[in-house]
Amino acid sequence: MALLPPDQGDWPHDALLQALRRKVGEIELLEQRLAQSKRHLVALIDELATKAEGEDCTDRAKRVLDRMNQERVSQPSGERSARLARKRA
Repeated sequence: MALLPPDQGDWPHDALLQALRRKVGEIELLEQRLAQSKRHLVALIDELATKAEGEDCTDRAKRVLDRMNQERVSQPSGERSARLARKRA
């Protein structure tokens, strides 16, 4: 969509405002997804950086993967479905 119409004297003012508001809404959704992804990555980094006494790399990897799987299972199915649908779109 071109931001400005070719004939500057005949602006579809309402359509332009609607399109711009829709774009702002899309940006806000992307910001929410980015913030959520960032929180998950920071939590994963913290989990990987935390080493229990006597825990080797294999045990730590298993612990982190188990926790990730638990979080995925405990996540509401509607949220998982919405995320999968967004990835497919």
